Amino acid sequence: MNRRQAFALLAGLVVGPAFAHSPYRQWAVFRQRFLLVTTTRDDKGADDLGEEIARIVLAQLPDSRAQVSRARDWSVLASLLTTKQTELAVMAKERSAALYKGETPYQDFGPSPLRVIVQTDRYRLVCRDDFPVHHAYLLCEALMEEKEVQGFSVLGDSVIPAHPGAMAYMRGDKLPPASENEKEIRRAQ
Repeated sequence: MNRRQAFALLAGLVVGPAFAHSPYRQWAVFRQRFLLVTTTRDDKGADDLGEEIARIVLAQLPDSRAQVSRARDWSVLASLLTTKQTELAVMAKERSAALYKGETPYQDFGPSPLRVIVQTDRYRLVCRDDFPVHHAYLLCEALMEEKEVQGFSVLGDSVIPAHPGAMAYMRGDKLPPASENEKEIRRAQ
């Protein structure tokens, strides 16, 4: 090995780890591999419900690799949802309604096309309107198995429309087919 080759090898060793530690790339890969149920650190009730939702979904849909992701506060959660950096969020009903309508304190995020998968008396599990119908159906099915324990419902006093996948489950329709580009989520065997 001559001196020039040695410098090139050394430069490669120095530059390589710098790319490997990019948190943004790792976060993007993480979001693709795991179904994240996002909550906020400033709402203990939403965080506890998010943990319960992730536990139920993981038990019934293990391929989802569901787990909770915690945003710092309501503004970070709104940013993650509206910029498509997270798919699911547990939000207090009044906060999700304000984000849906673009009202205070979410006026900077504009009206957001949220949809409800399930809700309780105080909280909603919401997603954007582009969340796959197949996935919403499976999530609704898994969570409605626990409706007596958790008080989940899809219909009710919601000011935010229910997701078409959740509505399909509630009507008793067959599971809609997954599109080609969706990550695979299957029921437990």
